[in-house]
Amino acid sequence: MSTPLLKLAAVTRRFLSGDKDVVVLNNVNLSIDAGEIVAIVGASGSGKSTLMNILGCLDHPSEGTYTVGGRDTHMLDSDELAQLRREHFGFVFQRYHLLPHVDAVANLEMPAIYAGTTRTERHKRARELLARLGLADRAHHRPGQLSGGQQQRVSIARALMNGGQVILADEPTGALDTKSGQDVLRILHELNALGHTIVIVTHDKAVARHARRIIEIRDGEIVADRPNRHYAEALAEAGIGAVRVDATADAPPAHNCDDALPPVANDTCRQRFTASTGRFAEACRMAWIALVSHRLRTLLTMLGIIT
Repeated sequence: MSTPLLKLAAVTRRFLSGDKDVVVLNNVNLSIDAGEIVAIVGASGSGKSTLMNILGCLDHPSEGTYTVGGRDTHMLDSDELAQLRREHFGFVFQRYHLLPHVDAVANLEMPAIYAGTTRTERHKRARELLARLGLADRAHHRPGQLSGGQQQRVSIARALMNGGQVILADEPTGALDTKSGQDVLRILHELNALGHTIVIVTHDKAVARHARRIIEIRDGEIVADRPNRHYAEALAEAGIGAVRVDATADAPPAHNCDDALPPVANDTCRQRFTASTGRFAEACRMAWIALVSHRLRTLLTMLGIIT
């Protein structure tokens, strides 16, 4: 029997609120295999966002274990967790979270900067991803110059920048009109056909019908985990039909979590120095762009009028 790509065993997550513990997730057991497309459905406050954060290694369990490709995340230090997120996970958010003062290409390049990719390589990859998602003519547009659907496609391309074996999509259609939402779902299906594992977190059961498997969460507990009998019907209703794979056929390959992650300590000093200097240079460039983009605020801050 193959090892699940993502596996939670008896996971509990609690937070301290005042003088008492609040249990957000309670004894959750969940396995997701590579190549699946699943939906996690629940009302606001059900614990689905906390579950997504743990799946994406943005949070950690208070109790229980979470393994990625058979590797226990509890045994990883902060650098190794960052490497795991960077190389294996891509995040798609409801509100896009794009940098407003730079264009689409620069937004896509951000994950690759942290990965230490050279400027030439990341610029080429960003342009290719935008072209494959139908945004070649919007490559140098800032987020404010793009529609909601276009911004979400940029965020999907950003999630794929470093490979994105696992795509975690938090309410990916929540801020979109019907047509744009269907376009986003179509792209997610195309990525799944290419081998990416897709996890959709939503409160909308109509969106959940686009997953082959539906997991329901209520009050921090999984109350249902079943295959979606209406999967083909939902695709037909949305006009998706047979999933195409040609649009993203040359996208960067997803990393395989079955391969042991090389510990950060094994990187050579030269590699770490190159990556660090590259990140520092890009951070300075981004800071300068932000200052120039908000000249009046920069001036008032320098004068001490505002902080």
